[in-house]
Amino acid sequence: ASIARATLNGGDVNNSYITGLNGPCGLVAYSHYLYFADGPTIDRTDLTSADPTAATEQIVLGTKNACGVAVDSLYAGKLVIVARHSRPRGIVRLTVGVSNPGVILVRSASGLRLLRDARATVRHAEVTTISLVPTSIARRRLLKQRVIQARIRVEYLPTGGVAAAKTTTVTLARR
Repeated sequence: ASIARATLNGGDVNNSYITGLNGPCGLVAYSHYLYFADGPTIDRTDLTSADPTAATEQIVLGTKNACGVAVDSLYAGKLVIVARHSRPRGIVRLTVGVSNPGVILVRSASGLRLLRDARATVRHAEVTTISLVPTSIARRRLLKQRVIQARIRVEYLPTGGVAAAKTTTVTLARR
C-alpha cells in the first residue's frame, strides 16, 4: 500500500509518494510531519524530505490495527528495559526499547560511580543495546570480589516529547 499526494488543485498526482506500507489510515499533518496509522504501528514522515519513504519512521509500536491519529505538541516517551547481561571484565550489555526517536542516557544512580556514563541516539522506535563499561573503581573491586552490583538511571529523551526514566540494578562480573 502507499500514500499519494497532489497539489491543492488536484494536479500533479504522485500515487507512490510514500510506499511499502501495510495499510495506512487516519492521516494527520502537523508542522512539517505527516502522521498515520499503519497496521500495528503509528508512523511519522518528514514532509520536507526528498525521499519521504526513507524518512518514514515508526514512532509507536504494538497498536492493534489503529485507524486514526491525534497529534499535539508533546508526547510521552516510552522506555522499557528489556534485558541486562553481564559480560567478561565487568562490562554490562543493557538492552532497552524506546517508542520514538531520541537520546538514551545511562548514569550511575548511587554515590559511588561504578560504570561510565553512556549515551545512544535512536533514529526511530526500536530496541537497542548499550555497552556499559566499568570505572577503575569497579575494576579494582572486581579483582577482590567476583561479582558487584551497581544502580543505574536510564533516561530517555524523545525528540520533541516528554522524558522518561527508570532506575535499575545491574550485575558486573569478573569472569
